[in-house]
Amino acid sequence: MWTAMVYCGLRMFIPHRGRRLAWAVSVLFSWLIELSQLYQAPWIHEIRATTLGGLILGQGFLWADLVRYLAGGSAAWAADVMTRRFMQYSTNNKS
Repeated sequence: MWTAMVYCGLRMFIPHRGRRLAWAVSVLFSWLIELSQLYQAPWIHEIRATTLGGLILGQGFLWADLVRYLAGGSAAWAADVMTRRFMQYSTNNKS
């Protein structure tokens, strides 16, 4: 869901950019956040202890999350493509 949210945000705020770029940036961003959880300094633990910091930075690194972010970004991309095709189809077939 995190990566899908980032993807949708990118598509909403910079719609003139392509879907592939939004997908790549959202997956890479999510992976960087996940990899940042390997950093264990006291100051970042204090940020992660807050509600907002925990939601944004997460709590612990999991390899499986990297795959989940890839799946979430891909699902958001596929939904975007299918929605676009449906809208084009319904616009072209109006009677």
